[in-house]
Amino acid sequence: MFGQRLKTAMKDAGMTQQDLANKLGKSQSAIAGWAVNTRTPSPSDIVAMANILGVDANYLLMGGAKDESMPVMKAPMMNPKALDSNTIRVPKILGLAGCGASGLLEHLKMSSDSMDIDVDMLPMGVNKKKIASIRIVGDSMSPYLDENDWAIIQLRNGGDVIPVNGVYLITHGQNVHIKRCAFQADGSCLLISDNQIYPVEKALEGEWDIVGKVVALVKIGSPMLMRK
Repeated sequence: MFGQRLKTAMKDAGMTQQDLANKLGKSQSAIAGWAVNTRTPSPSDIVAMANILGVDANYLLMGGAKDESMPVMKAPMMNPKALDSNTIRVPKILGLAGCGASGLLEHLKMSSDSMDIDVDMLPMGVNKKKIASIRIVGDSMSPYLDENDWAIIQLRNGGDVIPVNGVYLITHGQNVHIKRCAFQADGSCLLISDNQIYPVEKALEGEWDIVGKVVALVKIGSPMLMRK
């Protein structure tokens, strides 16, 4: 249950209820209620606690691995060598993924550009024939994703992407976003930002759709290898 996972995370982080309350800006009694499951934290409080305790928000919500963060790659340098067995060429999606800004998606059209990445950075089970990269605009997922970073997406293809809580490229209304998604039993979806200045949004059933799941990140810090 949530309360037990919270207590385990606090113990592992060496924090008391009062320590967590101070960092979170809540009362100690609120933390105590969450720990014994008599009160329920908001989604934004869960994300804030996860950041403070150094665990993945999905662990507090659903259990599983405490650290389910995506593999992170530094932007690759220009490399004239031919592709080897450990490198794959990932197409770039025409469009932008909004993180606090309105994204733009051109019906999943692919650019003539691509990005070469190390296959060892991809999680087990990813369909390498169904991945693509998309550039980030906005700061709502910072520090997880910053402006001009790239997300590697496992595109939805029938049963390839099962909607369990995680980080997704998702359409909502006329926009396309990358958000931490908590799928609800009534068919709605909570769209959660890692940057706490952005409130949690609730997308009702029929208002949202999954484009794909984020499986890796490319952090910008050096020239990116883009090939035509």
